[in-house]
Amino acid sequence: MHVIVPDSLASVVPVLQEFLSCAAERLDINREAAAETQPGFEREIRALSMAVERAIHQVDLARFDVDEPGLVMEGGRYRRAGRSNIEVLTMAGSVLVARTVYRERGGSGGASVGALELQLGLVDGRTTPAAAEMLSEFVATNTPAVASDLISATGTLNVSKSSLDRLAKAINRAWEPRRVQLEEAVRLRELRTSARVDDVRLIAFSLDGVMIRMKDAPNTPGAGKDEDVPHGHQEATSATVSLYDSTGDRLRTVGLARMPESKKATLHAQLLAEVEATIDRHPNATLVALSDAAVENWRILDDICAALGIEAVRINDYFHAAEHLAAGLKAGGYKPKQIKKWCERLRDEEGAAELCLAELARLLSLEKTQASAKAKRVIEKEVTYFNNNVDRMRYAEYQRLGYPIGSGVQEAACKTYVGHRFKQSGMSWRHQGQGVLTLRALLLSGRLNIAWTELTPHLRRDFSVDDNTRRKMPAPQGVAA
Repeated sequence: MHVIVPDSLASVVPVLQEFLSCAAERLDINREAAAETQPGFEREIRALSMAVERAIHQVDLARFDVDEPGLVMEGGRYRRAGRSNIEVLTMAGSVLVARTVYRERGGSGGASVGALELQLGLVDGRTTPAAAEMLSEFVATNTPAVASDLISATGTLNVSKSSLDRLAKAINRAWEPRRVQLEEAVRLRELRTSARVDDVRLIAFSLDGVMIRMKDAPNTPGAGKDEDVPHGHQEATSATVSLYDSTGDRLRTVGLARMPESKKATLHAQLLAEVEATIDRHPNATLVALSDAAVENWRILDDICAALGIEAVRINDYFHAAEHLAAGLKAGGYKPKQIKKWCERLRDEEGAAELCLAELARLLSLEKTQASAKAKRVIEKEVTYFNNNVDRMRYAEYQRLGYPIGSGVQEAACKTYVGHRFKQSGMSWRHQGQGVLTLRALLLSGRLNIAWTELTPHLRRDFSVDDNTRRKMPAPQGVAA
C-alpha cells in the first residue's frame, strides 16, 4: 500500500525513514545473529518509534498556536507579548514547540499564557493529560526520586523528581476545587461501565486514622502531653466501603484518604456520599458500620446513619477489644493461657462481653489490685472501655449472621493508602500532599482511569480572540471601573 504523506508531515519523513531502515536492516540478518542482538535492537527500535511519535506530536501541537493581538479568557483581557518555545511532555517524551504568549492587560510582567496550553489543558503548564495520567500512577505508588528512576528504566521518559512532585500538586489544584462534582461523576461512570454485581448481601463502611509527621505540626515539649500523639505528628484519615456476597467473600472495596483536618470534615462528607451511592445501587443489602472505639470515628458513623435515615449494625472491632481485654486481665495477674481463653470466649460465646466486663470489675475490686496503683489504673481504663462499647461487642451473634467482626480491611487501608507512602524514613509532609493521597485512593480503588476521563475536560480553558487592541488603563480615583 502506498501512503501519500501530507506536506504538513514533511518533517516527520526523515525520522520515519530511519525507523523503517532500522527494521529493514534487522530483517536482513540471519536468525542466529539476530538472536544475539535482539535486546539491543528492541531498545533501538523503541527509541526510534518514540522519535517518530515526537515528530508527529511536534507538528500536531503547533496547530494549537493562536497568534492574535489579544485573548479574552475568564473575564480577563490578555495582550500578545511575543513568542517563545515551550517544552511539552508527551507520552513519548518532551517536544519543543514555538507559540505566541500573552500577558494580562493593564499591568506589567506576570505569568504568561499560551493558547496551546489552554486548549489542550496541559497539567502544570507543560504535561499533556495522557502523559500526566500515565505518570500519576508512578507518583501515587512511589516517592518522586524512586518514580523518576523507574520511569527512566522503562526507556519511555526522563522526568526529574522535582517535575513529578510539581505534577502531583498541579493535579491536586485541578481536582480539589471540583472534588465533589468529580467524585459523583466517577461513581456514575463506574456504574455505567462496570459489570453489574447482584449478589451483594452486605455493605460495610468504616474509617480510621494514622499518624504522620507534618512540617507545621506542634513539635515542642508538652505538645500532645495529654494525648497519645507523637510530637510533630497529626492524624491523616482513611475510610472504606466494602461489598460482601452471600458467602461472606469481599467483592470489592472503595477507599478514601485525606490529610489531617479538624473533625475529619471532608472525609466525613466523602464517606457519606459514597455510602449513599452504594445503598442506592444495592438497597437490599445489610449495612454494617465498623470501627475501633475512637469516639470521633463513631460520631461520624452515627452521623452518617442519621443523615441517610438508615439502621446499620454497629460493630466494635474484635481485635481491638481483645487487646483491651488482654491488657486488663494481665494487669489483674492472669496468665497467657487464661487470657487467650477469655479472648476466645469474647469472640465465640453469647453474652461474653458482659461476662468480660464483670470479670474486669471483679479484678478491680480485689484487695491486691487496690494495693497496686498501676494495675488499678490499667483495669479501670479497660472497665471504662467495655462499659462504653459492650453493646457493639456481640461477636458470636455477628459471626452467626455472617458479619465481619474485625476492621481488618480498614486497618489495611490505613497502611496501604497512607502508611506505605507517607511514613517512610525521614518523611514529613505539608497539606499539599493531598494530591498524592487522592491519586493513591483512586488507584487502589480501581478508579484512576475513570477519574482522568472526568478530570481532563476541566483542564481545558475557553478563550476568544480580543479584537480591541487598546491597552486597559486603570480607572481614575473615585470613578467606578
